[in-house]
Amino acid sequence: MSKRFLRSICSDYIIPLAIVIGIKFFSKPFYVSPTQVDTKRVQSVVNILPTATPFQTLPDFKNMTYEQAIRCVKTPPQAQDYVNWTYFRDSKFKGIENYSKFKRIENLINGYSFRRTHEGSCPVECRGRAIAIAALLSDDGYPPLVLDLDWKEDYGHWVFIYKEGGKLGSVGNQCDFREPTYENVRDLARDLASSYGFSVKSYGVYDLSECYSDWIEREKPMKFIPQNIRF
Repeated sequence: MSKRFLRSICSDYIIPLAIVIGIKFFSKPFYVSPTQVDTKRVQSVVNILPTATPFQTLPDFKNMTYEQAIRCVKTPPQAQDYVNWTYFRDSKFKGIENYSKFKRIENLINGYSFRRTHEGSCPVECRGRAIAIAALLSDDGYPPLVLDLDWKEDYGHWVFIYKEGGKLGSVGNQCDFREPTYENVRDLARDLASSYGFSVKSYGVYDLSECYSDWIEREKPMKFIPQNIRF
């Protein structure tokens, strides 16, 4: 082969291909693949004794810092009160994101820290609410566990799950609150799905503290890979 032919091949094909591969490799988005928490691990979570009822008078969350809100909220019913309050506060975000379910895009799920959602700098949908609830109860003995549900209709949903008296319950959107009466994650997942008229394709549990060390106050969005425990 002539040198001219080889130079032509390099300039026309090999070099552009190398550039494309380099861009693809170095611009690959960073994400964390959290440790999957299986049913046995959830069942081994230390029990929290049944505690207080919801707030008798709703606190002034609007004028609290996120740290003050964490200190104020002590129980799952109180965390649900906080979440219900966000529906009214965040009406300006309606139409930006679906409030009850999200489409899985590029096999990644984005979520915002509790500091971001409490300050109102981003929409609070199901992921944000589950993360917020985990943060609100993080100083009260509740592990930051969130249940990721993948509907058969190609939508997903997140809720916070907790354990009291040896049984599991959940907190999330207004229709997601469940008293701790479920024996296992599977039964809880099935009941939550049925309340939306969906059936579950797969589910999984994230321990947020194993995903990001700064999950409560992180500035940048967090990226999660959907779990895959098949029903």
